[in-house]
Amino acid sequence: MKGRLDTAVNGCLLIATLLLVWRLSAGAKSKGSSGAAFETVSDSIWRESVSGEPLRIGPPVADTAVIFTDVQCPFCKSFEATLNEVEKAVPHGIAKILLHFPLPQHPHSRAGATAVECARRFGKADYAYGYLLEKQDSLETMITPRLSRSFGIKDSIGFSGCMHDGVATILARHASIAERLQIQGTPAVMLNGRLWRYPPSKEQLTTALRR
Repeated sequence: MKGRLDTAVNGCLLIATLLLVWRLSAGAKSKGSSGAAFETVSDSIWRESVSGEPLRIGPPVADTAVIFTDVQCPFCKSFEATLNEVEKAVPHGIAKILLHFPLPQHPHSRAGATAVECARRFGKADYAYGYLLEKQDSLETMITPRLSRSFGIKDSIGFSGCMHDGVATILARHASIAERLQIQGTPAVMLNGRLWRYPPSKEQLTTALRR
C-alpha cells in the first residue's frame, strides 16, 4: 500500500514539475528582452490594422506602430510623448496608425476621435491628434464646428459636415479590431506585429524596433 502511495505522490510531483516548466517556457516566449509581456497578433489582424481606413500618420517605413487611443486618456498623452522621443532616435522614422477606442468614462472622446478623422480629410490629422491630447482637459468646450480653425482647416463647412457622424464607418471598423483583440483600455500598442495591452516604456519600444 505504501509503495502505491509513494508512486502516486511521485507521479503527481512529476506532473506538477512538467506543468511548471511548460508555463515558464510559454511565458518566456511572450516576453521581450526587457521583460515586458507582449503577444504576437495574427497576420490577418495585423494586415487589417495597418491598411485601409485606419488613420496613418508618417511615411511607409520599416517600423509601424498601431495605437488604440482615446484623446481624453491621460496615459495616451504620456505615451505619445514617449513614442515621439523614440521616433527622434530612429533614422528611418516610425509609421504611426491610430485606431480610436473611446472609453465610456470619457464623454467627449468619441467626438474627439471624429474630429481627428475629419481632420485627416484635410491633411491635418497629426496636428489635430496632438492638439486634442494637449487640450484634453477642456474638450467639453472645444468640440464644435469652429474647431477647424484651431486645426488650420480653411474649409469650415466641409469639416462641420464631416463632424456630423461623417466617419462613423471608420470608427466602427476600429472598434471591431479592438473587440477581436479583446482590448480593454488605452493606450494598447502594437509594434511590428507585437501587442502590448499596457503602454510599453521607451526601452521596451526601442528593443522591439527593427534595425
